Amino acid sequence: MKQTGKLAAALALAMTASVAVAAPQTEPTYSVSLTRGISADTDIDNGGQLGRQSWQLGARGNWKLAPSWRLSANLGVDWLDWDWKMPQQYNQQAPFDSARRYHGNLMFSHQLGNGWSVMAAPTLQFAYANDASLAESKSYGVMAGAMRHYANGNYWGVGGAYFNDIGKARFLPLVLFNWQISDKWRLGNPLMPDFSGGAGIELAYSFTPALQWGIGSSKNTERVLAHDQQVVELSEWRLFSRVGWNITSATALNFYLGYSMSPDLKDGEHAAVDMDNYVSGALQLRYRF
Repeated sequence: MKQTGKLAAALALAMTASVAVAAPQTEPTYSVSLTRGISADTDIDNGGQLGRQSWQLGARGNWKLAPSWRLSANLGVDWLDWDWKMPQQYNQQAPFDSARRYHGNLMFSHQLGNGWSVMAAPTLQFAYANDASLAESKSYGVMAGAMRHYANGNYWGVGGAYFNDIGKARFLPLVLFNWQISDKWRLGNPLMPDFSGGAGIELAYSFTPALQWGIGSSKNTERVLAHDQQVVELSEWRLFSRVGWNITSATALNFYLGYSMSPDLKDGEHAAVDMDNYVSGALQLRYRF
């Protein structure tokens, strides 16, 4: 039973989300990440089971264009495996077994002065099974928001995102924030907003400068184009716990343990069906240079 759900893709880029809206840096920065995600088999209410696995490869760049302008670019490719057992909803025939997802965005940010900045990010994604059309799986959208920054590095902001996700239009309100409550505690966004959902919320504690622990929640929606123009959609709420280890100043390892609640599965031809709650995990290695 295979794939990740975005306790990986959204989590793979998760650790770069605050970089995208934080105070500007003077030098270009780059990072790459590799994430392995696995979810446990879970029962589908009308019969059958589903499990998922994935690999996600991501890259990010951040540049200063002018004294008050910055550009960030995110690119990623995900290899998704869905392992079905007796999917009665589909007459014993799985809609697909493996899929690929290409995604990226360009984020422009502008410092307005007095601690305020604005940002906009056009976003593009293709998510399709190996027997479906890449071109027909195109999704596109734009995110925009305004942030208030403080000298201590804290910020908060609001915005919104419009996504046309394989023909389904969605609007998501965005709440963007990073707040250092004390020397040890921080409250902020764990995820990069994208087609899977908003930025989520995480409360993190630093045991040492190199070791952190966090707990958080996010809403996730994943859509994949299968054969015959069939779109398979999985939606769920996730609780997760993270252990982060900064191995060096440039290299970090993050382990995630998640619990998905009230997942439901649907496509264009069948009514939504519930799935049992299930656990998942992801391991991410990130390198900055």
